[in-house]
Amino acid sequence: PISFGQTLSDFNGLRLATYIRCSNSINSLKNIFIYSYVEFSALISNEYFDILKTKNIFLIKHRKNAFKEAISKDYEFFSNKELSNEISKLTLNAPLNYNDSHSIANEWAIYRWSCAIKHTDNDIEQIVLNVNKNLYFKYLSTIYPTSKITPISKANLLLKYEEQPNILLIDDEADKGWYELFLNILGDINKIDNLYHLDKEFNSKSKDDIIDISLKKIKELNINLVYLDFRLHEEDIYTLNIKEITGIRLLVEIKKYNPGIQVIIFTASEKAIYLKSLLDEGANGFIIKESPKNSIDPYFTNNTILNFIQATQKCINSLFLKDCFNNLEKLKSTLVPRKNPKSSNPLPKEFVNEIIKWHELTYNLLLKDINDTSLTASFLFMFSILENISNNVIFSEKPIPIDNKPGLFK
Repeated sequence: PISFGQTLSDFNGLRLATYIRCSNSINSLKNIFIYSYVEFSALISNEYFDILKTKNIFLIKHRKNAFKEAISKDYEFFSNKELSNEISKLTLNAPLNYNDSHSIANEWAIYRWSCAIKHTDNDIEQIVLNVNKNLYFKYLSTIYPTSKITPISKANLLLKYEEQPNILLIDDEADKGWYELFLNILGDINKIDNLYHLDKEFNSKSKDDIIDISLKKIKELNINLVYLDFRLHEEDIYTLNIKEITGIRLLVEIKKYNPGIQVIIFTASEKAIYLKSLLDEGANGFIIKESPKNSIDPYFTNNTILNFIQATQKCINSLFLKDCFNNLEKLKSTLVPRKNPKSSNPLPKEFVNEIIKWHELTYNLLLKDINDTSLTASFLFMFSILENISNNVIFSEKPIPIDNKPGLFK
């Protein structure tokens, strides 16, 4: 029937027909006849009206002869290969119980990732259950079937590292499944034990509180790699000033504390202006949370996960920059006071400035990119610094020679 339930004007028959088509059952490809007491024109404004444009769904009169005529006809066979294309003729609205597209992208991306790496747990099973039950997600899954996702082998998810990185996931929806996926990829597959996360700690907290909590955790756990969600506060969705979005504000504070800490942004937004702002503030990589519109590319899920591995590997290769910054700060704290002629062990002001300038130049060069050219250049710069120290400090401070080793001093 075109209508059933308490409100006849809802035309739930159109919705039920959509549900049947999007459900993986023996009836999903059968002919569907919707018998109606209203004219075709009365249905046009209904959200599910477009289901009538799809193959082998018919609107018939609520009359006995119309029923007889409908079942006596020969109809073209409807194959599973046609289903995705037919359902794509519909445009369904997101459920009202989701605050924004950010929440939808989170669940959709978690579902797709779990299919690609063949991982599940209680949190992810709940999302899978929701996808299989909620009509909107059933509709998306019919258009973008996970059968087109090629499982990624564990060999393609492996990372190389010498020392265990300390990793922190900062995402207000981490416990919905992201943390479990990260645990599987980083923990189970790559044996990285030091993986932490923040999410529930942000409940009912202000933007400033979120930033303070995150920085405190980074310092407390000696974190050197952060996966940072772009939007961490509900107000971020409506914030027009990019600089006021919590993720960018936190990125700035992390880099201010230590620019060597690697930060990979985890975001559902692909706006170029946002990505440029994040790059300008020192972001070391981006991972796009897959929204439904991305899934038109059947390779998007796999490419995103492999990009996650590539970005993580690049950051792991750059973890030494955190200690480099700490050493630079120690050098400054040691040398700068010695520019004062009245200090106990003064050094020429020009010499100190030169050493710090070249050290900062070396560090900034590596911050921009680590490659053969930057590594070679930084080595030469640091060697030059050591030569300067040797010529201007070691001999002037009367070092003690090492016996029988000409040119070497304690």
